[in-house]
Amino acid sequence: MDRDFVLNLSMEADEKSAAHVEPDGDGYVALASFYPRLPTTPELTPRCITIIVDCSGSMGGDSIAQARKALYEILELLRPEDAFNVVRFGSSYQMLFPSPIPADAGNLKTAKNLLEVLDADMGGTEIEQAVAAAIKGATRSKQSKEALLITDGEVWDWEKVTKMAARSRVRFFTVGVGSSVSEAFVQTLADVTGGACELVSPNEDMAEKIVRHFKRIYFPKAENVKVLWPGEPEKTFPEQVSAVYDGDTLHVFGRFKGKPEGEVELQADLENGGTLEQRVPLESMTSNLPPNGLPGATARMAAAYEMRAMDDSGEIAALGVKYQLMSSYTNYLAIDVRAEGEKAGDLPALRKTPQMLAAGWGGSGTVAQDMDMSYSLEAPMFSRRKMANYSEPITMFRVASIEDLERFIDRLNRLQTGLFSPVGDITSISDLEDQEAPDGLIEALSELVDTGVDEETAVTLFLYLLSQHKRVKKRLDRSTKRILTKAYKQLTGAPSEVQQRVRSIIEDYLKTIGS
Repeated sequence: MDRDFVLNLSMEADEKSAAHVEPDGDGYVALASFYPRLPTTPELTPRCITIIVDCSGSMGGDSIAQARKALYEILELLRPEDAFNVVRFGSSYQMLFPSPIPADAGNLKTAKNLLEVLDADMGGTEIEQAVAAAIKGATRSKQSKEALLITDGEVWDWEKVTKMAARSRVRFFTVGVGSSVSEAFVQTLADVTGGACELVSPNEDMAEKIVRHFKRIYFPKAENVKVLWPGEPEKTFPEQVSAVYDGDTLHVFGRFKGKPEGEVELQADLENGGTLEQRVPLESMTSNLPPNGLPGATARMAAAYEMRAMDDSGEIAALGVKYQLMSSYTNYLAIDVRAEGEKAGDLPALRKTPQMLAAGWGGSGTVAQDMDMSYSLEAPMFSRRKMANYSEPITMFRVASIEDLERFIDRLNRLQTGLFSPVGDITSISDLEDQEAPDGLIEALSELVDTGVDEETAVTLFLYLLSQHKRVKKRLDRSTKRILTKAYKQLTGAPSEVQQRVRSIIEDYLKTIGS
């Protein structure tokens, strides 16, 4: 599938806390679900709020339109005593103001003017510098520091970003957009900073969910959260809960050798100096267990939660097999047993299928603009009623695979052995074809040259920028990178917009093939 299956459930009007325990192999597993209601404070403290919005090409279409709509409403929610800033990012980042400034009428008007031209036109998804700039800008503020991050992209080496944010004293409220967002990144970033995470799809009420998520910044919260079990659990997860917000539900699992009996207690410190205490009795769940000793629903949910925190692939696979859960290392297999006369006589054929783009990526999977289309069996023709307003087009690749890219990288490295012509002699599209560059990249660069860009400039820029990308850099030999860098330095003033376009082609291709 090119999208996630999203199941929305409506809660009962009177939400209640609950806890239950069920057998799990030789032990027991318990789930405690708390729904705390926190007292509101009469006066909200001023906030320093930084809005960080992803403007990379993949946000095109519904995603950026919904983000723009949400940000208009968010600006209306800011109070004069608050300070704010807006950071846009793609391959680079841009700050609306050098540092957060008061949310008065004039400054809010400046921000709204920015939203009128806000678009998915900034290339790739380089989030580290944008987060660092947002943190640095808010450092001097004495107000409570919060950041709202909206992104749809995969983030490479994201652990470095979350470690930086954890030291910053800035709470990050993250919004993951679409089916290909790095859920681990946006969830971890929120967890380590005491914020909250929300995952949304452009096809649902995305703007409404973003605004509702933003309002959590002003919600009462409880910190120093503790869950006290009746008896000593062997393991609990999550191991630590940084904060609980009014209206949120907190789920905590515990594994026990013996059956726990009694009450589970939630304790936390309130912002007004008070203490939150909530108790819920443990109820035994045995009537709905599956037959033959198979694990029940609570045990499987606990295992799925536990797998999210694991790093060892062997442990993840073992737990996935034990509890019959899909993961990065386990799969469901279905076997169709055919009648004797229906069985195939030959081995099945292996069919290589290009990786599918996630729905909504770059405006795909949705109607972003109206088109007139005339169709014949000989030659289809398309024409736009209105041209896209992208200053930087989004490259959509019909064919893309990581194997093609790896083969091309291997060819570049082999050029330095002396058996082939030097890598520095690759100056044309034809040269790239000779070295088996991926077809999708060949097509994209050819289209760029057709717009009037010098062919040698485009090819040299492409090779250099590809060699500097974090996903490719380690795979290229040092001598290969040195020669490509030398050729790049000999270019005479390649326009910045051409460099940005070539960089976007590379980013879009790498996003298409995945990790």
